[in-house]
Amino acid sequence: MVIRSVSKRRIPLFGKMIARGETREIHPQQWGVVERDYPGQFEQVGGAPPSVPPQGGDVAPGERMAGLDALGLSLRALEALEGAGVTVAGLGEMSDEDLLAISGIGLGTLREIRAALAVLRQTQDEGDNDGATD
Repeated sequence: MVIRSVSKRRIPLFGKMIARGETREIHPQQWGVVERDYPGQFEQVGGAPPSVPPQGGDVAPGERMAGLDALGLSLRALEALEGAGVTVAGLGEMSDEDLLAISGIGLGTLREIRAALAVLRQTQDEGDNDGATD
């Protein structure tokens, strides 16, 4: 999604200063962070509508946190992902660049998230194989 600054001052957004009228492409899941941290200072100019959750359906914050909590991530990772409105389903679809653009996620947290997802996939694959018949 593409957003444009309508603020009268420069704003630090995901590590880059944005001046009035400048546009920036962000992941749709980051819109919640932008709205929370800079209310009324950015407008959407392209991409998915911010009111539509990227994973489809409404997910209450408690439900989202419960899903992420099952990954066994650190509090730092959980809070960063929760703040950005990321779900477990959406997490697997995000690139490393998308994750690093989220405030509070650096290389160490990125490695932690990727490792947790690998364990989750392995567990799911083993569960799928247990029910298989020849």
